[in-house]
Amino acid sequence: MRETAVRESKREGEEEGLRKGLKMGRDEGIEIGKEEGLQEGELRGIEKGLQEGASRGRKEVARALLGKGIAIDIIAESSGLSEEEIRELAVP
Repeated sequence: MRETAVRESKREGEEEGLRKGLKMGRDEGIEIGKEEGLQEGELRGIEKGLQEGASRGRKEVARALLGKGIAIDIIAESSGLSEEEIRELAVP
């Protein structure tokens, strides 16, 4: 009878330890996933911001060149913008 109680107690302890270990592992995995997700999101945000800033800068230069009377084809070649994009910038 005592052996049965010891075995049952041991089995219950192992099951409880396994449950706690799984929960700890799952919680740690979730935390790591959140951290990695935040880092990835920050990197994507920075990259997008840089791209948008560069695009905005090209458009500002193109507007200034248009204002100086520079030909659209030259502005397009210099800025990397299409002639259509430059024409759209010229519309008030």
